[in-house]
Amino acid sequence: AAPPQVLSDKDVRTMIHRAGLRSPTALRDMALIHIVLATGARPLEVARLEIADYLNADGTVRSCSEMRAPVSVNRKARPLFFRSAPAVKAIDAYLEHRLAESGRSTDADASYRGFAPHDRLFLNDAGLPYVVHCHEVEGRPRFLCRQMLDTYRRIFKRINMHGMSALTLRRTVACRLDARGRSEEHTSE
Repeated sequence: AAPPQVLSDKDVRTMIHRAGLRSPTALRDMALIHIVLATGARPLEVARLEIADYLNADGTVRSCSEMRAPVSVNRKARPLFFRSAPAVKAIDAYLEHRLAESGRSTDADASYRGFAPHDRLFLNDAGLPYVVHCHEVEGRPRFLCRQMLDTYRRIFKRINMHGMSALTLRRTVACRLDARGRSEEHTSE
């Protein structure tokens, strides 16, 4: 079998640049790429993230946050870090755009930069929260966000990166952590 695809720094820069040029929702799409590369989050987890997972009440970024148990795919809380300057810049630009689109502007004195803490961090193409469906599989609930998976597919198709997926982004994160000498346990967390 062919080795799993891992992106180079050049591939990542190309992907983000193309998303910025070719997407009708460029700021959101660039932020969606960045968040997976910065956190290793799964698309379902990204769909469930809320403003308060990313921002403190005073509007500053929560550099050391938590993937809350209800958000996490395995329903276990784990650390969530927003320490990547490019990722924070991309997410902040997307949030500013959302405020402007809603007719509001960033108010330095407003809690959570004018968002409600439980608003979703990312919205779909219609400007609504991504829909998460629950299915029972072998008597256990299984959650799926087809809208988010489709959003990632469209991003990669638009930027002409065939065979790419959010899994490729997550695999790149894992390989980079491994190359830096991180333990398998740390990478899995």
